[in-house]
Amino acid sequence: EVIKELFLVEPLDGDCEDDECVEEADSAATERALLKKTARNSSGSMLEKLADMGISLHEVQWESMSMTGNIGNNATSRNRETGEFPKAAWSILGGGKKHGGILKFKDDILGIQPLEGVRVTGGYSYYWREAHTNAEGKFSIPEKWSFNIDYEANFDAENFLLEDGHSDFGEDLEIEKNNMSGDWKETFTGYRAKWCIVWTAAYQYWYGNNFGLKRPRQNTATNWSLDIEVYYDEYKTDDYYAENNENTQGEHSFWLSAEDIGILAVGISPWVLYSTTIHEIAHSSHYWNMKTTNPLIPQSAEFGSLDSNYTDTYARGIENYFSNEKYKKRRRDYNFQYTGLVEDLMGTYEDSPCKQKDVYGFSITSIEAAFFQNKTFSGMKSYLKKNNPSGKDGVHYTSSALDKIFKCWGIK
Repeated sequence: EVIKELFLVEPLDGDCEDDECVEEADSAATERALLKKTARNSSGSMLEKLADMGISLHEVQWESMSMTGNIGNNATSRNRETGEFPKAAWSILGGGKKHGGILKFKDDILGIQPLEGVRVTGGYSYYWREAHTNAEGKFSIPEKWSFNIDYEANFDAENFLLEDGHSDFGEDLEIEKNNMSGDWKETFTGYRAKWCIVWTAAYQYWYGNNFGLKRPRQNTATNWSLDIEVYYDEYKTDDYYAENNENTQGEHSFWLSAEDIGILAVGISPWVLYSTTIHEIAHSSHYWNMKTTNPLIPQSAEFGSLDSNYTDTYARGIENYFSNEKYKKRRRDYNFQYTGLVEDLMGTYEDSPCKQKDVYGFSITSIEAAFFQNKTFSGMKSYLKKNNPSGKDGVHYTSSALDKIFKCWGIK
């Protein structure tokens, strides 16, 4: 009875002359508006009635399109063969089937890995439903469908997204799989696998196991999601250097509230790509989580005033912690810019040129807090001594041995 009422109130295209409704016949927005208008004007809240019956507005639309013959126009718009009359994509009688799949990618070190957290949309024309892949890379598109649909994997999240570094328009990275009659099951390789590695690192830092560290910047009304620009084409590396510094693999850039990250995903091992991504996100986390001390100047100015070896020492320590946990590998090309202070405080680098056997056991979270609460190495060292007494929670050091580590790395 509810459905009959909807059909009789205001039918969709097909009952008017061509010259009267050409524009409306081509407008998906008009169809949606008519359905919503019908539902609003029906007594007793038509939307609630439909919900009680387990029927969506889209089901009503397709049933009405079938009755008026407009579903044939929809089939034509999808480039179906002439004369082929498809079944309705939805059925009030419960027809159709669920669609989903599983997305993975090839990691040359770890093997086939699940792609977690990407947003997958499924549908056609103007109508799409979405889901997110779980820890196993699986997803399930809501509702039931009776003919082929298109899929799209979108590398975006609430707090960050991946952009195509080679695009002049800042296009978001996405992967399409069109005209599928069943589930989408695919393992990405090549440059798409590189996207997946960058995504996996970022997703872990923001939403996964980040070992108790501070989460990076959060999306708010005045602080949009962070753009991570991925440069993956080996023949277009100049695109990266046009926006970022020479002799870098990644770069964190900021100016007031404008901030982005560039990642050159060419010619490196998966674990280095992963750790580089973590490194640059660590800079962003440092930026947004640092203790500010001057309310009269922008936070970007306070962060920009920090010595580069202070920020790079922190970021190198964080990337090594992540990459060791995931790949059992660390970057140990330490120098006076990227010092090995973090590992020396934890006591995890036996061959460190600055190692002191009497210093070990500082946790990665206590080290992060010391960096974030201070702006200089001397302030950080005092903070560590004050808040992490030797002999408590596995921390061990002598004041003189701690001083020697800082001095060895050229920092005081």
